[in-house]
Amino acid sequence: NHNPQQSVRDIHASAARIIYINTYHDYGREIMCQAASLGMFYPDYVWIVPMFFSENFWRNQTRRRERYTPFTQCTEEALKRIIKGLLVVDYQSRIFRRYFNETTIIGNITMSEFESEILARYKKLKNENVDSLTDSNVIFASLGYDTMWTGAMALHGASQNPSINLSSFTYENDTIRDAIYKSALGVNFTGATNKLKYDGNGDR
Repeated sequence: NHNPQQSVRDIHASAARIIYINTYHDYGREIMCQAASLGMFYPDYVWIVPMFFSENFWRNQTRRRERYTPFTQCTEEALKRIIKGLLVVDYQSRIFRRYFNETTIIGNITMSEFESEILARYKKLKNENVDSLTDSNVIFASLGYDTMWTGAMALHGASQNPSINLSSFTYENDTIRDAIYKSALGVNFTGATNKLKYDGNGDR
């Protein structure tokens, strides 16, 4: 919904008191503006935002997309009251690479070597001479890397079952599908996003 007014009103009318905003800073600011107009302040409400919100986002009125037009007007002071007690959620992969950049991950490379490889590929792909990558570049590359390894290991594990012929795979074949899923649940390795394993429900 490009207009957050009704959504925020619904939250205000509910029993929810801990609210996670999963969007970019410009739209998040509009959500918080609307919340401020309804008095949804700390400590009665706790707001959680992703780490990629821009610094001092409550002061930044620029928009990433023109379709995100302002819906409400609020003061900087009102937004400061909203963000009191704000929680910022960081990606595990960013924390991992910051403190464990010499850790060897799957593929027998260190995190620093992984980032160097990603940077080299980025330069070649974009034909740009850059010295470093943004957090988002590394985060999405890390997620992609670990996803590919998870898929490869799940397929390999399923192929070890003599009753499974992966070349006969179709989306309607429940036997092969279940074997791949069961194999994926057994994945356990240290990847670019840190330790990766799943519980019986498929949750990391």
